[in-house]
Amino acid sequence: MVDVKVEMPNISEKFNRILNEELNKANDILSKYLLEYAKTHHNFTSRTGILVSSIKVKGTLQTGLELYLDLNVANYGDDIVEGANGKKPDDFITKTLTDNEAKINKVINDAVNAACLKMNGY
Repeated sequence: MVDVKVEMPNISEKFNRILNEELNKANDILSKYLLEYAKTHHNFTSRTGILVSSIKVKGTLQTGLELYLDLNVANYGDDIVEGANGKKPDDFITKTLTDNEAKINKVINDAVNAACLKMNGY
């Protein structure tokens, strides 16, 4: 009787590395896209551009991607989003994410598919 043993490198470790590379690319794509979308799809009138410049993205797809207002740049950002002084709320941050749910899912799915293809040598 002959024993056959096939040794392969740790596939899960290799796949994890490839997947992280693809998710990092997806993270860059989504960060830029969501940032631009939020900056151009709001209901408030931008007079100085400060509130628009306070829109930031942080995190990663692996740890959680967050679109937010940097209140150190525009301390009145919450007043715009929540509504204050008789003005209607403009929650353009949440709207950006909900409006783009399909795009977000597609970019993530494309990253996972690309990782699978690379794992299989394509």
